[in-house]
Amino acid sequence: MKQKYQKSLGYALSQVTRVWNQRFMDILRSKGYYNLKPSFCAVFFPLFENDGQSASELARATKMTKQTIGIYVRELHQRGYIKLVNDARDKRVRRIFLTAKGSMLQKIFESTNLTLSKEICGHLHTNESLQLSMLLEKCLASNKK
Repeated sequence: MKQKYQKSLGYALSQVTRVWNQRFMDILRSKGYYNLKPSFCAVFFPLFENDGQSASELARATKMTKQTIGIYVRELHQRGYIKLVNDARDKRVRRIFLTAKGSMLQKIFESTNLTLSKEICGHLHTNESLQLSMLLEKCLASNKK
């Protein structure tokens, strides 16, 4: 008999996230990307949609602290995936742009997400998978600060 915590939404989400992240990293490593972490997606995904954001904008978009985003940005900059450019209007602000190396990851991330969706949710019917995604988005939207 399963224990109560194993039937909880939080437990299920944490286990799916763990499996997703592990498989995501396995796929990236198989393509030669050994210096990335799943947490870097917090920077990549918003930049794929809107390149040139500031750290404050990324922090708001991801609901993470500026300090955490700053750590990720520093690491990604050192690894050559992003470049930092002073804002034309406010010299205190640095805009974060993908480099060519960082931009190349967009197609890889998209295909990897599609592959993992099929792998991890493969036993679901298409409408169930879409419904799950919509319900999770709804949960996230209800927790926006």
